[in-house]
Amino acid sequence: MTAGDETEIGERGTTLSGGQKARVSLARALFSHKEIYLFDDVLASLDKKVGDKIFEQAIRDVLHSKTVVMVTTDPQRLALCDRVVFMDGGHIVAHGDHEELLATCVHYKDYCKMARSYEEYSSNVLDNSNLEGRISSSLDEDFEKENSLMMKKILVWHLCRFLLTSDFSFNVFLVAFSSRLFPCFRSYIHAAGSCAVWIFLLAAFVLNVAASIFSTFWLSRWLKKGHSEEIVEENGTLVLRSYGSIADSPDISYYSIIYGISLVILFVSGLVKAMIFVKVSLNAGSRLHNNMFSSVIRGAVSFFDTTPTGRILNRFSKDMDESINKRGYHFSNIVLFCVDPFTYMFF
Repeated sequence: MTAGDETEIGERGTTLSGGQKARVSLARALFSHKEIYLFDDVLASLDKKVGDKIFEQAIRDVLHSKTVVMVTTDPQRLALCDRVVFMDGGHIVAHGDHEELLATCVHYKDYCKMARSYEEYSSNVLDNSNLEGRISSSLDEDFEKENSLMMKKILVWHLCRFLLTSDFSFNVFLVAFSSRLFPCFRSYIHAAGSCAVWIFLLAAFVLNVAASIFSTFWLSRWLKKGHSEEIVEENGTLVLRSYGSIADSPDISYYSIIYGISLVILFVSGLVKAMIFVKVSLNAGSRLHNNMFSSVIRGAVSFFDTTPTGRILNRFSKDMDESINKRGYHFSNIVLFCVDPFTYMFF
């Protein structure tokens, strides 16, 4: 493994090959420090060189004082074992050491001969394939050197032409926006409720933001009016009268009534908005959870073999929390940013 002890194994070794799984399992068994070890053909997925090295250094040296029961089909390793139990068809045919079985058991002797002949044939085929590969690679090496520079020039030319003559970033944005965002929003809207519910919710959001901005605007106007000066006629003469406080203003009832109405609208719209949004979020979360659970239940066995259980559980825990709690906060911010410019234009 290139990363050593920092290699990410994944759940049930989904990121490892067969040989790596065998070595990791063997390493875990060695670090357990038990008295009896059972290895079910753990070296079968390894090549000959690596398997012999592990057998000598790990099994024979590290576990030399332990009891090791190992299933294997290699006669070379059987010759190094203290005792051999030969089985055929699920039944014990003979048992003893390697030399004793060769002399007394015909079936065991025939099996060892057949295994050695198969091993020699496999090694010859492997050597021939390696020789052919070396010859073909040496013949193609010069050709690749001559054409590598030309291929790089052609590739760069096509890439520059593509970037200069096409709307690359805009097209990528449109594809990503139409293929990912719209289906996501559409599925969430359908899970939360009908379009009428969302229109009513959006109206409550807009009304709440507008009432908040209007109440602030009206209060500032009221304060300015309370500390203003005006010319009034008293006994046939014009007099400049100044109002030092809001209570002295003659329009205090007018401003206070409108400000109170705006506060009532702000409170009611905020309460309605919160109630509707909580209901919509819970409906969307429960329906998305049920749909996802139904899809997982009907999933193929290969899906569970290749997908870690932790990843599936995260979809039902963390991601569902994001869809229920965080989307409300983001949705309110989006509505606020969209409504603010228009409300400030009017007020």
